[in-house]
Amino acid sequence: MNLDFKPIGIIHTKLKSASMCPRQGALADNEGEVEIYPEYLDGIKGIEPGDGLWLIFMFNSTEVKNMVVAARSTPGNPRGVFSTRSPHRPNPIGMTLVRVDGISGDRIRFIGADMVDGTFLLDIKPFSPKIDLLNKNNSGK
Repeated sequence: MNLDFKPIGIIHTKLKSASMCPRQGALADNEGEVEIYPEYLDGIKGIEPGDGLWLIFMFNSTEVKNMVVAARSTPGNPRGVFSTRSPHRPNPIGMTLVRVDGISGDRIRFIGADMVDGTFLLDIKPFSPKIDLLNKNNSGK
């Protein structure tokens, strides 16, 4: 089965290649800007500066190399790709938590870019500490 996705926008950053991207957006103060396509513009109503957003996107250039990878967090201890944040995945989908810096028209400026300029945006979801952070009451165990 194949699934088709339609981008809702495009992400602009100063990062021109994957080698320029930080390991995680939260570990750097890289600025970026989301350009929302006109037919989806009403969907950003209610987003405010200071909000945390999950940007869900398609990796520009990645390929599945192995299902077992050497994770940066555990060198010398190979792990399954699904237990890592490696961009080399069966489906080239990424997600990054960013902080909204400002909004103007069809543009959302943000801090926390870790994606290459020209990356297609698939979706935006709000960050909610009550939902997105695990604690003893929602640890999944």
